[in-house]
Amino acid sequence: MLFAVLTLGISTAALIVATWSAISQSRAAKREGAIQERLLRLEQAREQYRAREAEAASVTAGVEASGEETWLVVRNRGLGSADEVRVLVDGVPIHQHEIVFCRAEQVTQLGPGAEVRYPLAITFGTNHLVDVQITWSDATGGARRWQSQLTLY
Repeated sequence: MLFAVLTLGISTAALIVATWSAISQSRAAKREGAIQERLLRLEQAREQYRAREAEAASVTAGVEASGEETWLVVRNRGLGSADEVRVLVDGVPIHQHEIVFCRAEQVTQLGPGAEVRYPLAITFGTNHLVDVQITWSDATGGARRWQSQLTLY
């Protein structure tokens, strides 16, 4: 009789341990599945970001001088093409600003790695600091913008 009770107790304990183990494994599998889903969403978001960056233009400007010549250089350092490029200097379109030599035409599209150089006519009365603002659109959608103050000399 004692042996039967002992066997029944051990069997019951084994059944409880097996049930607890199965429940624990099921919960762990659910957590693992949720983690895998989050990792998949994260990787998909990263891939979308990489694809968007591959289409993005990154337009900036700088002043470059060589000898007595000075240029405002507008560059697209991005991997995508910049469309509807508009450059303002001190709030005035670049081709209308007094420091631009010969009223150069404004370029409105810059491909990846492209640049345009606007020759500057700097005189003794020219302010040495200008506010340059560039707006453009690219394949990522929406308007993009870059702005900075630049020193001319």
